[in-house]
Amino acid sequence: MNEYLSILLRTFIIFIVLMIIIRILGKREVGQISIFDLVVLLIIADIAAMGIDNTKLFLPSMLCLILLLCLQKLFSILLLHIPRLRQVIDGSPLVLIYNGKILYQNLKKESYTIDDLINQIHKEGILDIGEVNLAILETSGNLSVFSKKRYPDVKLALIVSGKIDKNNMKILNLSKNDVLKMVKKKGLNINNIMYASSNGGDIFSIFLNSPKK
Repeated sequence: MNEYLSILLRTFIIFIVLMIIIRILGKREVGQISIFDLVVLLIIADIAAMGIDNTKLFLPSMLCLILLLCLQKLFSILLLHIPRLRQVIDGSPLVLIYNGKILYQNLKKESYTIDDLINQIHKEGILDIGEVNLAILETSGNLSVFSKKRYPDVKLALIVSGKIDKNNMKILNLSKNDVLKMVKKKGLNINNIMYASSNGGDIFSIFLNSPKK
């Protein structure tokens, strides 16, 4: 077969395979790129390039792509059921501005400069940092910004997958005992809570892993 036709055919086949793989991986891979997702996509791109460039590596590349897909789906299942592993691989959202105050320690932790903060806030159509009530650096690297005018009441994720978010607990000026007391007051077990938010005085938006009928 003509070399150029061979390259075109391999490119077409790999294109179709990649489209199928990305579709199976799910919309999360396309819409929210975490560190884990980024590593997977970079490896996929590299393997695909090898399959296109070298005829002898075409079939091994296909096998590697299938293996990578299986490993990614396996990790996704593990991440879904093991919160600690999810935090290690994907990290946790970090609050950079709370109640209109910049949390400099968190900026330093993420090597996030004040210039970066201003730039991201401007992209959200907010002119001044003083107009921001809450800003959260998501695991995808995006900055979620909430203005004082639109979001006057600030609540933070306090419990996620049955675990207390220690960073947010500290920001809310709560202790572990305070959180446990609030949960007990609701007649709940913290291990059964999938998500709960708080403003420091009480817990809200409680969602259970197995809601009571």
